[in-house]
Amino acid sequence: MKRSETNGEPLRLSNSPGLFGGPRVAVSVERLQAELGEWLSEFEWSCWCTWTFDERFGPSGPSPDRCLVHTRRFLEQLPGPDVGYFIAVERGTGGRVHSHGLLRFKDEWAPSRKAVWHGWKTRYGRNRILPYDGDLGAAFYVAKYITKEPLGWDIRGV
Repeated sequence: MKRSETNGEPLRLSNSPGLFGGPRVAVSVERLQAELGEWLSEFEWSCWCTWTFDERFGPSGPSPDRCLVHTRRFLEQLPGPDVGYFIAVERGTGGRVHSHGLLRFKDEWAPSRKAVWHGWKTRYGRNRILPYDGDLGAAFYVAKYITKEPLGWDIRGV
């Protein structure tokens, strides 16, 4: 959801009682993004990524749900045990669906960023894989996509 769509008003998550019968929750989009960014910053990520799809997937790429499936499937086939990730799907300003993510590898099993880049490029299209630097705010950058439409995200192994 874009800030302009909320006009600074709290994001109402539900009109019914909260989970487990608790009170309803209302929180601003900005607060949700900040808290998720803080939480994601607590993990030791290896890199942050943007994955796009080439013309084989049509003019706007796959659907948001298929984007999430393709990204998840790609990450789960990477070598080594316990690949951790947080991924979120976005439809860019030009309408092309793509995903952003944070990856965590165990040092002894970490594939090279070049190998990850090449694997995605061969199978799906353009991508960007950069070393994670917590001081640069990548966790906050990726966290903002959990509140944008179309909503699609996944987390594993963190």
